[in-house]
Amino acid sequence: MSVRSRRRIWCELFRAGELLASGALPALADRGISLLFAVTPGDTSEARKVIRACREAHVGVGLWPMLEPERGRWANELTAHELCPFAEALLDELGDVGALPDELAIDLEPPFELLASRSAMSLVRFARGDRARGTARLAAWAAKVRGHGVRVVAAALPTVLADGNAQRWQRLLATPVDALGADHVSAMMYSSMVEGYARGMLTREDVRSLVAMAARAASGRAGYGLSLGAIGTGSLGDEPVYRNPGELADDVSLARGAGVEELALFSLCGALRRGALEPWLDAFVRALPCKPPPPTARAKVIWQAARWIGGAPEPQR
Repeated sequence: MSVRSRRRIWCELFRAGELLASGALPALADRGISLLFAVTPGDTSEARKVIRACREAHVGVGLWPMLEPERGRWANELTAHELCPFAEALLDELGDVGALPDELAIDLEPPFELLASRSAMSLVRFARGDRARGTARLAAWAAKVRGHGVRVVAAALPTVLADGNAQRWQRLLATPVDALGADHVSAMMYSSMVEGYARGMLTREDVRSLVAMAARAASGRAGYGLSLGAIGTGSLGDEPVYRNPGELADDVSLARGAGVEELALFSLCGALRRGALEPWLDAFVRALPCKPPPPTARAKVIWQAARWIGGAPEPQR
């Protein structure tokens, strides 16, 4: 098993051949960045190709199992009984041929339909979904992953950082992060999406404040880090993206200034499709820590509201 990196990069939309032909692996190896590669049902051969190539390139490698969009895409209490059997069988097959990854990413987000359509009907279906057994099934999956000697990386919405002991955000969104007992949790603090989806109601300075607040919250939780982005669009297809590598470097500096060193980046596909890969990777690994900015008024209201809903305790001064 390779040495664990403190930098990871998500790769969601490439097939193995496209990834390997891109020449990205040497660039990742040079910078000590591990790869988290998405696989869907039927992709066992794809996973084996990527794992083998990463081993040869001395790149840490993790797999990121997900379903097709029409089946919910990501891990949550409603998709658990379809996603978990596929992912468990995938690891069993890879274990049989001595090709296990270093890590497995469990990407906890509400079902694809809810985030993609944002319609009243999708919300109704989500609210009526049977969640009773989902948490236990996800926890059993995580335990089986660890039983293979593979680390569990949980990706989570940034609201998890505003949760208290009652886990209100996790329960509301059907994303039981705490139940997994993950080796590492990466909260998805995608500043470009926060700013873009706000439709002009938040400025870059507001979002910088939110990144700094999220980083401070993550630094106070054992095993937590941040995912930053986005460089390019993902499954939804409309994700707002960084204007340039300087915005990524700024987010990295804010995170590191708050004491967060375990960072992930979304995404490798986006960086490759925007031209030169190296400026994005250099911004990700070379940005120095900076002092967090004073929080803006809008950022404070958003953060306090999220903490009130989640029941998070007041941070220690």
